[in-house]
Amino acid sequence: MIPYFLSPFVGAICWSYILSPQTGFLNVYMMETFHLSKAPFNIYSIPGIVWVLGLFWAPYVYLFMVGLFQKMDPALEESARTCKASMFQTIRTITLPLSLPGIVYGLSIIFIISIGAFSVPAMLGLPVGISVLGTEIWQLVNRYPADYNLASAISMITLAICIVVVSSKEKLY
Repeated sequence: MIPYFLSPFVGAICWSYILSPQTGFLNVYMMETFHLSKAPFNIYSIPGIVWVLGLFWAPYVYLFMVGLFQKMDPALEESARTCKASMFQTIRTITLPLSLPGIVYGLSIIFIISIGAFSVPAMLGLPVGISVLGTEIWQLVNRYPADYNLASAISMITLAICIVVVSSKEKLY
């Protein structure tokens, strides 16, 4: 739960110190220890951005799921196991359907938060030319001359995507 109380921007700075291709502590250690010619990890990439944001948004999904699992009746899974259902069958037929609302709500919230993320993609993506919706809107507004029309259009597309996600989530349950 520690990432829940920290800023993702601070996390991006910390992970850039650890996994920067040239000077990251872990990369330098791995290159010297295993005599590698190039760094094995690059935090300035899409997987790096996903890694940092995933670490910082995992507590949100955890908070949605922990209540469901605490309220889930273990007798349902026990009865499936008593009827000689395999672990996979029990998960597929009992656990997953009961936990699906938490999974859908958690993923929906994370999707909506991530579609407007700015700080981590700006810190890790912009230096190498990786742009996401939030950083693209920022670049459109902060260049000269500013393109407010295109930035507004992209923002409206983002809003429409969020409305579709929220309304489809409501239709499921």
